[in-house]
Amino acid sequence: MKKKLIIIFVFLITLPLMLTSYISFQYYSKSMQENTQTYVLGTTSELLDKLDDYILDIKRISALPLFMTDMQVKLTEPGQSIDKMRSVEHNILSINNIKQDTTSVYIIDNYDELYYNLKTDGVRQDIRDKIPYWRKLAKEADGLPVLLSTQEVAYSSGNKDYVFSVVREIRDAASIVPIGMIVFDTSVSVVAKTIQELDSITKGKSMILDQQNHVVYDSDRTFITQSAEIWDFFSKVVGEHGSFAVTLDGIEYICTYTTSSKSDWKMLAFIPVKEVTAKATLTRNVTILVTIGITGFALIVSIIITYFLTNPLSKISKIMKQVQSGNMKVRLHVRYADEVGLLGKHFNQMLERIDGLIGEVADGRLRKKEAEMRALQSQINPHFIYNTLETIRMMAELNDDDHVSAMTYNLGQMLRYSLTKGVEVGTVASELEHLEHYLFLQNMRFNDKFTLKLDVPDHIKRLPMLKLILQPVVENSIYHGLEKRDGPGEISISAYNLGIDTYFVLSDDGVGMSKETVYKMNDRFDKLIYDKDSKGGIGLQNVNERIKLHYGPEYGLQLESRLGQGTRVIMKILR
Repeated sequence: MKKKLIIIFVFLITLPLMLTSYISFQYYSKSMQENTQTYVLGTTSELLDKLDDYILDIKRISALPLFMTDMQVKLTEPGQSIDKMRSVEHNILSINNIKQDTTSVYIIDNYDELYYNLKTDGVRQDIRDKIPYWRKLAKEADGLPVLLSTQEVAYSSGNKDYVFSVVREIRDAASIVPIGMIVFDTSVSVVAKTIQELDSITKGKSMILDQQNHVVYDSDRTFITQSAEIWDFFSKVVGEHGSFAVTLDGIEYICTYTTSSKSDWKMLAFIPVKEVTAKATLTRNVTILVTIGITGFALIVSIIITYFLTNPLSKISKIMKQVQSGNMKVRLHVRYADEVGLLGKHFNQMLERIDGLIGEVADGRLRKKEAEMRALQSQINPHFIYNTLETIRMMAELNDDDHVSAMTYNLGQMLRYSLTKGVEVGTVASELEHLEHYLFLQNMRFNDKFTLKLDVPDHIKRLPMLKLILQPVVENSIYHGLEKRDGPGEISISAYNLGIDTYFVLSDDGVGMSKETVYKMNDRFDKLIYDKDSKGGIGLQNVNERIKLHYGPEYGLQLESRLGQGTRVIMKILR
């Protein structure tokens, strides 16, 4: 009881506390994730707008050649004179200095003459290869600027860098005829600043994708220019903005994404779940420590309370053990008038009553033994009956009365088999022998009307068997089947083994019984229903009950019969 009360106290205190803590942690953690997603989504939109503004500025700057009349005149001149070069490059220098982060500005006229101003340590090595491609894009844009995603560029100095570009046709201000094109190269360091700003907020990593879902820039500079469609998680990037859970390199992230309405670039921010739930985890750990402290305190208090509650019961238990050992003189000292005190008072009264009853029972036993002794003296010894039958048989033989002698002998053998006190089990052979004595007496009575046919193997005859279970079945066959039949009748007994069980099949060719009677008898066999008012089958019910009590509930009798065709009883016992 002490253990149970302690467990109950601790359980009632700690379970609500732990359940409340768990629900609070889950709710707080979920709330933190939702708030972080909302905040990061807004931040990415703002940063993407800043990047869009920067690109828009470059696009606007790319329109400046439309207003530089002197440069337009020079671009229409064939060849590359010194005067032309100075005029064009002077204007390029002015254009390149407008935005601090532009690295290179190139102008190509219709004669493929190249003019540039560089903030790098060299010219792009692929500049001549790119001119046809740029010219094609500029022409298709019909005077509008074209944004080109990140490319890896090698310079004449041998250094490399990642840049994104803006390409635009230069048209004559008067005739609107294309006279060349302008190309701006901008280092991805501009994007890097935006990414670093976002990563400092999320404590994770980020990336920007272009219209074709190629990586413009990522925090690790590992996947630049690669296609994001090769990653499994990219299938979740659906719509203009959203968020989803993803695991990268064994780390759980919440990925939020948003799409620029101006450039169609996407910004993806990967926020570590561990960072988002750090405060919730701290709260959970503090709660666990508080729970452990409260549990310890509850354990101490519950031990004290249970001691005062169960100590009187422990005293009662100790006195009960003394009573169990035979000491009926002990008594419980009752201090309080509570439930335990009331129990102790009644316990003392019970001991006094039991002590008195023991004396009464002792006197009653003595008187009973005296009565039994007198009854035994008046009883007839069963062996006296057997000896008397043996004397009658000897006198019949002396008088040459063979029938009386034979009947007396068989009856005596049956009586001897039945009067073996204390022995419930014999052999199959002895049970069959007892059955033959019984059938002999029945044939003397009914003028040899019954025939017994045995088909029992010798190895089964040597097996042990509960006594007096075959004869009642045969007796039932005679009284309820063969006796009512006209002419002679046959009883056959066969036996076989099946696993650890032995089966006996007792059949007769008597009058049989109806299906309803068979069903009722088998139902009684299965449920051990003893119907003393039944017209027949009481002997079978007794045999079935004895078999089940001796061998187990799965053993017993099973009845099969058809009206006018005889009856078969299947007996199952343990081998």
